[in-house]
Amino acid sequence: MASPFSDMSSCERLCLWRPHRVGQIGSFRFWPIASDRYDYMRARSAVDPITTISKATCPLLFQYGKTDFYIAPMTGLELFQAAPEPKQVLSYDSGHEMDLEAIQHDRLVFLAESLGFTL
Repeated sequence: MASPFSDMSSCERLCLWRPHRVGQIGSFRFWPIASDRYDYMRARSAVDPITTISKATCPLLFQYGKTDFYIAPMTGLELFQAAPEPKQVLSYDSGHEMDLEAIQHDRLVFLAESLGFTL
């Protein structure tokens, strides 16, 4: 399944892309987020992660790589703080890929405990 934001036409349909505000460097078109920040925030409010996570009704496990290039530590902390109990946070000496055996093991243990299984 393709992302709804995988091309400019889908962004235009969702009013996230304003062609009259497009900047361009060479052949690269970009959307100047700073000037359109409030439009962007309004457009994504229905799927805001903080609002959405606060409505969770199941146990939550947050796993973060300490050297993750894509997810800032403050973002993870905000999500964790907004989440209802029961919740758990674990961090690892990993990047975004989260491919350490310890990470996979902790995830399996969490799922087994949450679903009432024994390993």
